[in-house]
Formats: sequence, C-alpha cells, structure tokens
Amino acid sequence: MAENVKSFDEAAEALKESVQKASSAVREGVQTARERGREAASDAQAKIREGYGRAREGAERAKKAAQERYSQLSDNVREGYVKARKDLDDLSENVSEYVRDNPGKSVLIAAAVGFVAGLLLRGGRHDD
Repeated sequence: MAENVKSFDEAAEALKESVQKASSAVREGVQTARERGREAASDAQAKIREGYGRAREGAERAKKAAQERYSQLSDNVREGYVKARKDLDDLSENVSEYVRDNPGKSVLIAAAVGFVAGLLLRGGRHDD
C-alpha cells in the first residue's frame, strides 16, 4: 500500500509539473500573440500613414496641375477676347471709313440687306 501512495504522490507531482508547464506555455503563447498583435497593429498604422501621405501628395500634385491648367486656359481666353475685340474694332473702323468714302453705295447696301432680312423673317406667309 505504501507503494501505491508513493506512486500516487509521484503521479500527482508529475501532473502538477505538467499543469505548471502547460500554464507557462499558455502564458508565453498569449504574450507572444499580444506582441505580434501589437506589431501588426503598428505596421498597419505605419502603412496607413504612408498611404495617407501618398494620397495627400497626389492630391497636391493634382491641385497644382489643375491650377496651372486653369491659369493657362484663363490666359488663352483673355488673349482671345483681346484679339477678337481688336478685330471687331478694326472691322468697325473699316466699315465706318467705307461708309464715309461711299455714302450712296452704303445706303443701297443697307437697304438691300434690310429687304433680304425682311423677306427671310417674313417666311412662308403670303397675303392673298
């Protein structure tokens, strides 16, 4: 019977050591998982910051390109307006000069244009 008690005590001690080892292994596993989780979260945050920085840089480049394009278009429109205004002023001056030099022809041309415009605006109406 003493042997049975001794075997039982040895088995209990072996079981106790196994439980302690398993508990220690579980604690180590949990600690490792926490550390890996923190590292993964830290890596993810760094990647998010990096992606945000890249997106912000891209947006800034796009903004600058849009501003430059707008400025170019604005300059082109302004130049076109100035040129058209100058051409219109030149045309107006040429017409005025022609009218001063040829008043009779000018009156006949104006009458003809008025007559044609009247016919066109009258359209298909016929008085019977």
